[in-house]
Amino acid sequence: MSAALAGFLTLELTRAVLTEGMYATASGASRRPLLHAQVVILAVEVVRVVAACCMIISEKRKPKLHVHALKSVGIQTGLWFINNCIYFNVLSHASVATVSILMQLRLPITGILHHFLVRKQSSLGAWIALIIIYVGVVCAQWSNSFSISDMWTITACLVLSILSSIASIVSEKMLKGANMPFWDQQLQVCALSVVSSSVFLVAVADGPWINYDMLNTVAVAFTTGSVLAAAGAGLFTGLVVRHLDSVVKLIAQSVAAVSTTVLVYLLFGTFKAIFGMFVVGAVLLVLGTALYALETTTNPNYARFRNVYRLSGKDSGKME
Repeated sequence: MSAALAGFLTLELTRAVLTEGMYATASGASRRPLLHAQVVILAVEVVRVVAACCMIISEKRKPKLHVHALKSVGIQTGLWFINNCIYFNVLSHASVATVSILMQLRLPITGILHHFLVRKQSSLGAWIALIIIYVGVVCAQWSNSFSISDMWTITACLVLSILSSIASIVSEKMLKGANMPFWDQQLQVCALSVVSSSVFLVAVADGPWINYDMLNTVAVAFTTGSVLAAAGAGLFTGLVVRHLDSVVKLIAQSVAAVSTTVLVYLLFGTFKAIFGMFVVGAVLLVLGTALYALETTTNPNYARFRNVYRLSGKDSGKME
């Protein structure tokens, strides 16, 4: 599934760069992009619904409701709804950079939950790799705007990380265990997400939904591109999780986040991280990702490279 992983990384990078472009080109007194963040999320889910329907029709089938999967879909959607409520609340107490760094706890938490609920990870090297990746992405995203003013921020981000990890595990178990076609799964998940996003937009989101000061060709192009890329990345996420797992998905998102920092600097001249820590973090991320890939691969052409750094020369790093 290297093609799905490559597609996910490409679309995730594109989404992140276009989203940064939305904010970099914002003008007017409010300095807000064309659409409210929650409107963008709703638009992404609508596009995903349309794409899933198109794929089902292309297979010469009709969309079908799979009742047996509604419980997992409902749990997943409910967790994401609660996550959104907490996330937008905590943003009123802390900067985006602070929340983003603290929420990197998702990676080790997901790894632990995946070990106990999905598949045991018996390789010590894989656990070491996860720790290296976690430290690397935190270092790479560290900025001067990181600040913790109260315990609520720490507690809320910990809860967010746990809920996000649980939702990822529920999604993976549904994608791999439910006896239903992939696009039917995506249609049901995205349809419920449209409903929950609409409720959240009406009930919780503050501020105007559209910033008419930004109604111009450039803003429309950045916003449209960001929505389409995010929808594509979301669909590819399902493929990655179905054929690989949630941990690999989070590692790929970490790689995309660090790569985005470089691309944004090259395209917009904005560098929010601390250069020295970013370099250290990027190196750790590359090393950790390579180690995790070697420790978890079942391809004998790559597995033999484990012996390069194993003094015993014995290969015992496979997952049970």
